[in-house]
Amino acid sequence: MTLRLRELLDAFGDGLVLHTHPHATALDREISWVAPTELADPTRLVIGQELILTTGVGLLEGPHDRYESFVERLADADAAAIGFGTGMSHPFVPPQMLVAASRRAMPLIEVPYETPFTEISRVVAEAVIAERYELLRQGLAIHETLSSVLLRGEGLPMMIRYLHRLVSGPAAVIDSHGRVLASDPQSAFWPIEEILQVRCQGKDEKSRELSVAAIEVAGDLVAFLCVRAADPTFDLHAIPYATTLIALEFSRRQAELTGRRELVGQVVSDLLGQRIPDRDAVRRLEAFGVNLDKPTTVVAAALLRPDQRIRTLPWEPQDLISSDQGPTVSALVGDELISVLPSDKPVRQFAQATQERLSAIDPDVRIGIGGSHTGANGFRLSYFEAKEALTHGPGVSECEPLNLSALLLVNRELPISEMAENLLEPIVEHDREKGSDLLRTLSVYLDVSASASDASRKLHLHRNSLRYRLAQIERLTGHDLSSFNDRVQLWIALRALEVEGRTLS
Repeated sequence: MTLRLRELLDAFGDGLVLHTHPHATALDREISWVAPTELADPTRLVIGQELILTTGVGLLEGPHDRYESFVERLADADAAAIGFGTGMSHPFVPPQMLVAASRRAMPLIEVPYETPFTEISRVVAEAVIAERYELLRQGLAIHETLSSVLLRGEGLPMMIRYLHRLVSGPAAVIDSHGRVLASDPQSAFWPIEEILQVRCQGKDEKSRELSVAAIEVAGDLVAFLCVRAADPTFDLHAIPYATTLIALEFSRRQAELTGRRELVGQVVSDLLGQRIPDRDAVRRLEAFGVNLDKPTTVVAAALLRPDQRIRTLPWEPQDLISSDQGPTVSALVGDELISVLPSDKPVRQFAQATQERLSAIDPDVRIGIGGSHTGANGFRLSYFEAKEALTHGPGVSECEPLNLSALLLVNRELPISEMAENLLEPIVEHDREKGSDLLRTLSVYLDVSASASDASRKLHLHRNSLRYRLAQIERLTGHDLSSFNDRVQLWIALRALEVEGRTLS
């Protein structure tokens, strides 16, 4: 228990004499420490709530207002009280000091010669040490309890439940986007906007009403620990322990999610490449909660600038939307984050939430939404539709209406990608050796429906330079760009490699 001024007066009885009569709240001030001094200006010794003890030797000489200035300085520095020793340099407390103390409501205590300063220091020190020992004991109890929950793998909700019991007040973990991940009691109200604002100001917030501490994993903010404790001092001591352990729980969860995404990603890759029978791939996906017998939608996310953080995201799709309609599964396929949703989920809302989360890593993140299909072939089609939507640029894009070229590209029984490689390899090799840009020239030319003027404008080329490049492409591939059939073959080859996400090297 922190020692208060009135308790110190009670402990010494007639050994201390209170000369001023401040408000009762002043007598309830906590004493953080004792600072004996004979300096005329002792403010450099004051951090806050110290009991300043002096015999006044340093005030025997000086300006006529030296006693008033002494009191004023200590009041401004937030000292708890002044103890003035009498019977040595001063037979009584100077009247000027009494007047100044009364004016500033500063408790002024006379310490008779018979009451040693050392005894006052001992009483205060014992109270402070006892309080710190109790806080340490409580902290160790918190650490032991929460650590056991962590080691048993009982998860975040159980950790918050135990913390709620320990601090005798509501506790919660709220993620960096304002979603309550765990709260006990569940009905507790949390001022989400105010809590998020705490981090915008770059600091934690602790008060008698609410304590908020940031939880970080590998330097990234993932959540906030919020507590309303019955005893604020207990709360302030508990939070550092709890924050550290909750960060460990997030790290464990993050590693688990990363591993799961990689496992699902391998199955998805095998299904897309038909490296295993469709029935085996479907069965393996069912083990992760994906039911391809019902309509599903693939949402693909890709960063403009590859970043490893997309592989270790501390959240999962269920964190973004309600999971009432069934599980949502994410996977890592190459450098892309693939999510598989039952089609009755709010897919657009999910895609926008994904964009919001990933924009913290890359503001130009691209989100592609595939169509709703069933079965293994339907899954492949939805995936390639989402891949096609990614080519529309930053933001959320939905796939174009189903067309024959998309069906052709998704048919894994045809060796389209291999044929595309063979057809385009001479162009890629020429670009690599000569530093030319023929592959991009071909792509732009075909995308503008073989319009030389439009292609020249988009490529910032003179038309004669464009003609020269097109002639090189015809020579390298053996295809005539004036022939519609040859243009279709080259266009399909470009799109095939694009949806595969493959490059020739």
